[in-house]
Amino acid sequence: MLEKSRVGIEQGLERTKAIVAKVRGYSRNQTRRDRTVSLKTTIDNVLTAISPDLQRTVAFKCESVEGIEGIEVLGDALELELLMRNLIKNAFEAAASAASDSTSGAQEVPTVSVRTQPDPTDKTDRSVLITIENTGLQMTNAAFNELTTPLITTKAAGHGLGVPIAIAIAEASGGRLTFFERPQGGVIAQVRLLRAGSYPSKNTAGTESSSSSHYDIPPQAS
Repeated sequence: MLEKSRVGIEQGLERTKAIVAKVRGYSRNQTRRDRTVSLKTTIDNVLTAISPDLQRTVAFKCESVEGIEGIEVLGDALELELLMRNLIKNAFEAAASAASDSTSGAQEVPTVSVRTQPDPTDKTDRSVLITIENTGLQMTNAAFNELTTPLITTKAAGHGLGVPIAIAIAEASGGRLTFFERPQGGVIAQVRLLRAGSYPSKNTAGTESSSSSHYDIPPQAS
């Protein structure tokens, strides 16, 4: 466990250095958002930055209609990692916070799920829809409206300054980011990104693609 924590810290430091270099590169107009980026690699990189404590508390599920290994999107790899890191890390923190709140009466196992599928609103089949969902507390309308307000953060929501940055990255990459209240409590974030290449033809027979895949990571034992 100590070795895993050490490796995670080292990887986190390297990613932080890369982010700093990226920020410096903005002034020199070095950002290219037409690169091909592996979605699975991006999510795997994010998971390495999630603390062992959170991973012991919160289960993680990843599902994909067509197999996440083959999904590639357009953008800047580091920007998209920053976008997904904000959403997934905050989802973990929100789920863990709700689970530790003795007054919440929460019955659900604290869970973060990521689902990918062709964007049903895109008739050209050029977009991928990524849904990040976390269990959590029921939110008031005021708390939910604060979700995308800069410099405001609530532990129950798990979001703050990073949300406007995430929205800006999604839009700069030709996509968009929206949030919804989860009926059972918690938050649903949906990211739409342009895909590198076109989707396979939709199955008109209504059967699920044979490339459907998923992987689950339950809370880790101490």
